[in-house]
Amino acid sequence: MIANNIIFFMLLILIPDIYLYKRYVGANRPLWVKILWWLITIVMLSFTMMLYMVRDFVPRPQTSLNIYLFLLGAFIIPKVLLSLCTFIGDRLSRRKHSRRKWGTWVGSVLGLGAVYCTINGFTLGFHQFEVNRFDYRSDQLPKAFDGYRIAVFSDIHVGSYTGYSRSVLEEAIDSINAMNPDLIVFLGDIQNTQPSELYEFSTLLSSLKAKDGVMTIMGNHDYARYVKADSAQKVANIYETERIQRSFGWRLLLDEHVTLHRGNDSIFVAGMEGNDEINAYFGVGDAKRSVEGIPDRAFTIMLVHNPNFWREKVLPETKAQLTMSGHTHGGQIELFGLRPTQLNYREDIGMYEEDGRSLFVTKGLGGVVPMRFGVPGEVVLMTLHSEKH
Repeated sequence: MIANNIIFFMLLILIPDIYLYKRYVGANRPLWVKILWWLITIVMLSFTMMLYMVRDFVPRPQTSLNIYLFLLGAFIIPKVLLSLCTFIGDRLSRRKHSRRKWGTWVGSVLGLGAVYCTINGFTLGFHQFEVNRFDYRSDQLPKAFDGYRIAVFSDIHVGSYTGYSRSVLEEAIDSINAMNPDLIVFLGDIQNTQPSELYEFSTLLSSLKAKDGVMTIMGNHDYARYVKADSAQKVANIYETERIQRSFGWRLLLDEHVTLHRGNDSIFVAGMEGNDEINAYFGVGDAKRSVEGIPDRAFTIMLVHNPNFWREKVLPETKAQLTMSGHTHGGQIELFGLRPTQLNYREDIGMYEEDGRSLFVTKGLGGVVPMRFGVPGEVVLMTLHSEKH
């Protein structure tokens, strides 16, 4: 994470510190204040360099990265906001020949807001989740499946549930089992980077039970793309992630489908692979292959990790009536109705419909960065109804 953006993080730390030092510290402050100011800067730069040396996307364990990101949000981002607002405010005040320091005041308020969001997001925000219920209605659903209940969860990133955070995942699993669903689906990103993260959660994840079992697909983090290793080791990691999920008793769908029966009626659940890396050589989803052999008029639920696949592959290449996806985490941060994922995803949270076909995007449960503000994690109970909207 840091290695791919080292220049950005270094400048993010240095530029505001230099600007604020010249403006507020350098002139009349005691020597010890100046030393302390630059000591903190040196510590953050050294911390950045230490993480830069990590080979993989995140260190394992990732406690050091979590601390670093918390410090960025609680100390560096507020200084960036204060610097930017002060700089703009000074320029506007000079143009208007005003002595008002509105830029400093605005920057201070925004900076304090960033501190609050960071502290709240890394503590209360990440350690709470919602149990949400949705209803899906379609006259194409066989009558025997009216009232069929599907528990949906995604993006647990188990490597982030270390220490006391584990209790959040345990509570979520208990909530899913308490739903007494007909089917449980997991929509990918079970790990951060390594299949070894899963070993200590084997008993917990194996405890998930439903009448028609647990269906799962692979997400982008499950394909070893964030591990620096040769091709053979990456493929070995992918196979190990697949093996572990099967050992839970889950049915892993790799561009394939299964048939669910109720009496003489049936529906299909198809699952696409989820490697969205550019020029990926392994695990690129094939929508046509996923539904190969499914009758055209059959009711099909498609599981895809990335919601962008809905428009790119599912709509043009299949007849699946209902698609479920995760991946976005709901942006993990929402302020005044705005989320960062709205910049890259046309559909990033909730239920969407186009030409009588639907997409549901869950906010997921966890994240590589254990921080959520305004977007609590969720587990979902989706109830199917055999009727028109």
